[in-house]
Amino acid sequence: MRKNLSLIVCLSLLTIFFITSCGEDETPGGGTLPIPPSISLLAEAGFISSNSNAELTDTLKFKIKADIGDAELNGLTVTENGTDVPVGSTGRLIFPHIGDSPSLATNPQVITGADASGLTWEVFILNPGSGGTFTYTFQVIDKDQQTDNISVDVTINTIPPFINYAGGASLNVKTEELIAINLEITTGSSRLQSISVLEDGLFIEASRLRYKNPDISNEFAENPLPFPELDKDSFNSTIYLRASDKILTQSYTIVVIDEAGEIANVNIQLSSGIFPAILLSNAAGPVGVFGGLDLSEPERVPSNSMLADIVDQGIDINKVAAENWIQKIEPANGASLRIPDGFQPETFDFDSFTEKQQIVDLYDAGTSITESDVVAVDDVFIVKTAADNYFLMKVTAIEITPDNNLDNYKLTVKQAIVQ
Repeated sequence: MRKNLSLIVCLSLLTIFFITSCGEDETPGGGTLPIPPSISLLAEAGFISSNSNAELTDTLKFKIKADIGDAELNGLTVTENGTDVPVGSTGRLIFPHIGDSPSLATNPQVITGADASGLTWEVFILNPGSGGTFTYTFQVIDKDQQTDNISVDVTINTIPPFINYAGGASLNVKTEELIAINLEITTGSSRLQSISVLEDGLFIEASRLRYKNPDISNEFAENPLPFPELDKDSFNSTIYLRASDKILTQSYTIVVIDEAGEIANVNIQLSSGIFPAILLSNAAGPVGVFGGLDLSEPERVPSNSMLADIVDQGIDINKVAAENWIQKIEPANGASLRIPDGFQPETFDFDSFTEKQQIVDLYDAGTSITESDVVAVDDVFIVKTAADNYFLMKVTAIEITPDNNLDNYKLTVKQAIVQ
């Protein structure tokens, strides 16, 4: 009897344990765990349901499905990189079942009627207007404040604007010359926003720039300059740049930015007041065809031209052709020729002369000559013309042609035009 009683007690305890274990889940403090709502993105044609790419002009389309848990659905919030997608007159969030405008939406969007028991909605988001990767999160909340969410990354691809510049990548210009730069600018994904010009990486003064017309009334108001409304879809015209007043080579960058922040640029190297030149032998003596050099341009001219500032002395007819080039220069038409005082080719720093006054001072301190010695590579001369402009010349190469009279000097000329 005692054994039977013990068996009955054990069976009773097992029954109680089994009943308790098969009941509803309880929270640690007692009661059952609530069942939250659930949300998913439907994978249908034309709708984004996983990490995707889109173009800047695309409207982003999603189709969401939300199911209830223990309580009816109450609201839907849509965020972009953690911030609610804007609504209203300037918003970008559209619920097509409510209306085709962001001004008809709210965010969070209240869920009412039959949708509170479960819904399938289309959600449209107008493009963010710039490139990059954006995280879109859809969160549903029920009337018991239980939530569920799903996120997806969308990478917005953008096409930058394009600049077509048909001019030279390297130009030699006079100091302070107003240079026309012809540009054809086409849009990419977005309209054009601004144009700017940099000199060695720094924005130059707006007063040195003109828009479409060289007249001062077309001076840039600022740099960068916003494109006028009429030019935001394309620009096929000219900007004008005032070259530096210094005698040096600099890099200029024209930068165009569109409304999406995409950038296009073109680089031009300008050597202001620096020119390469070739002075040909005055093959027929003082009346040769190309034995002179007009330093103001600079360009080759006949040795008897009134434009010639220096001339070559031609050939010695008493010598054989292979040795007959005299290889000396002299001033012409009221110009004067000097060499730097105490000149030593190996110590003279030609590149350091970047100011007009430096060249004037070098001339003033120089030694006057009526003709040069036999010209050699690295020789340096200073010329003052009849118009009181100054030029610093360096001989960079000499070509001697023993079988003809095309002997020549190759020069680099720095201009200090002060008149």
